[in-house]
Amino acid sequence: MVSSQNRSAFAYDYAAQQNLAVIRPIAEALSAHMADDFYKFLADEPDMAETLRHLSDTEFVGLQNKLRNYVGFILSDRLTDADHRATARRLGRLHGQLGIRPRWLIQLYSHLQSNLQQAIRATVPESEAREAAAAIVCHRIFADLREQFAGYEELEAEIAASLAQCETLALESTNFNDLVTGVLELLGGFTGTVSAFFARVDHEGELQIEASAGAAGPRYHQAMESGEVPRISIDPDLEAGRGPGGRAWRESRIICSDAWSIEAENRPWHELGRQLGFRSSAAVPIRNEADRTIALLSLYAGVPRFFSAPRIYNFLLHLQQMLSHAVQRFSRAPVIPLHERQRYRRLLDSGRVTFHFQPIIDLDDGALRKLEGLARLIGEDDAIVEPKHFMPAFGSEDLFRLFAIGLDEGAKACREVAALGTDVTIALNFPAEGMGDPRFIDILFARMRAHGLLPHQIQLEILEGHDFGVDETVQHDFLRRIRDAGIRIAEDDLGSGHSSLLRLDRFGFDDVKIDQALVQSALYRPERALEFILYLTRLAHSFDMKLTVEGLANAGMVEAAAILGADYGQGYGIARPMPLDRLVEWHRGFRYKVEVTAPKTALGALAAYLGWCMRAQQTQSERRALGPVDAEARIAAYLGARPEAAARVGPLVERHFAGEFSSHEEIRGRIVQELTLLWFDELAEAGSDG
Repeated sequence: MVSSQNRSAFAYDYAAQQNLAVIRPIAEALSAHMADDFYKFLADEPDMAETLRHLSDTEFVGLQNKLRNYVGFILSDRLTDADHRATARRLGRLHGQLGIRPRWLIQLYSHLQSNLQQAIRATVPESEAREAAAAIVCHRIFADLREQFAGYEELEAEIAASLAQCETLALESTNFNDLVTGVLELLGGFTGTVSAFFARVDHEGELQIEASAGAAGPRYHQAMESGEVPRISIDPDLEAGRGPGGRAWRESRIICSDAWSIEAENRPWHELGRQLGFRSSAAVPIRNEADRTIALLSLYAGVPRFFSAPRIYNFLLHLQQMLSHAVQRFSRAPVIPLHERQRYRRLLDSGRVTFHFQPIIDLDDGALRKLEGLARLIGEDDAIVEPKHFMPAFGSEDLFRLFAIGLDEGAKACREVAALGTDVTIALNFPAEGMGDPRFIDILFARMRAHGLLPHQIQLEILEGHDFGVDETVQHDFLRRIRDAGIRIAEDDLGSGHSSLLRLDRFGFDDVKIDQALVQSALYRPERALEFILYLTRLAHSFDMKLTVEGLANAGMVEAAAILGADYGQGYGIARPMPLDRLVEWHRGFRYKVEVTAPKTALGALAAYLGWCMRAQQTQSERRALGPVDAEARIAAYLGARPEAAARVGPLVERHFAGEFSSHEEIRGRIVQELTLLWFDELAEAGSDG
């Protein structure tokens, strides 16, 4: 059986070269004539004429020359089968990008084939070579058409593959940076695309580019940052806000620029865009459920009308829908300009990383039990960069590297503190992106072996608000491997999201940490803050978990947390995060001054009172068994050293505990109010002393 490649060899072999030599003298004239005739044919097709309309005069002449050269390429007696196939396939991909439909190509090539046959017979004397040459040209034209269709199919397959990859990222990404950079990398490498940007509006209303891709992306972004060209804006009063990007943001619809370099709305960027090869663009608004724009995807292509071509425009519609759903999942992700993201990654890459450690003490006796390892970057000026700035800018690969560094630094801290006679546990944040990723378990166990860390010396803290993005069975298996090794797992920031109770029940954490934002409300709403601590402490203990209260900013909050029964405390009222050398010094000099039976602060007295109030709401039998003795004694201890406070609060407390008020809610409100005012006075006094 003869292959199609062998059957077509006659059009490119030595005999073909000899036969085609008869048309060599007229090949150039034929090419020019066919190119002119070709464009006349195109002008009669409305859609094709629309494509030609978006070309500048220079581009139109250039395209004519390319077509003239291509006809000459087909007629060449030096053409090889391999070169023809590769070139025609590339041309088919280009035609697909331009939106030229296959049926148009069939019509065009039929027209071309017919005219070439007539021209050859009209200008070359009759001979066997002439007839052979005409047959070879006919074969080459249809081979060209076949390979162009293969190019179309390649483009369609690439579009489908890109869409599938984007869909996977949209569904499975647990990290905002991974989602955005992953999608941008796909689009930046997409055939025809020379640049891609992702942008959101910051708190000042400025559109900030957060990610870029494509060969021209870095140069274009640098030009906007330096002021060489205006930054894209959403402000309609600015010229830079009346371009495709600004319009797409405000109108919440895709805006395509079919002839980018000649359209007036792109005037502020024309010169640089021409240098970078921008021929068309698309501004794709990413929308929330209310159809309001929350982000902008800007794409630039090297061919005109690229994004208006039906197959590409439909791709954009699907991409817009997928990204809109995905980006909404990360609505809390802060807007970080691209140059800042790049700076933070440079610091990480260059090893400018250190860890500070914040003590976590036992609220019963003040003993140091744990150290939370907190990453810091060291800026170019040696200034410390806090994690709230750089952590949201990191992707999963960055977080993996940071986790490995944290294990090394944590092991060092364990050794230093052990030299002082104290065995501590190192608490490290475990990124949600690592859930189900075996590399994290591998590095965890490898570092433990390398440093001689025992399982009880490691605690992994998982943020309450993070979705893991992996199957629940995978999550359970992953956590079980860690827990079976004896490593404790804590839920961080309990109370910061809606899923707290569900996660406590599903994953069986060993420890929980109360979200410090709830605790710090004690500075202005002490009753509410203490009730949160009280109820969440009871909740954790009911699950047989230890509870740590974060954000204990002063002595009163430390005292209150201890009185309410929390297990561990952490915050500025105990110690700030500090380098390892200062930690050792702190540990030598730390003294715990809390005595839960004798509160020294109004907040501690309020905690004792609220604890008694909660117990008093239980059943009658329980109430008889849980009398007011302890709470009354604790409040009395506080008031004993404060005659003015005792005069205001003492009688109310005595009468309430004696049950002499008919309305318990009324007296409760008055006591809470008085103790709260005393607490505010103490805060003000402490502030003036500071």
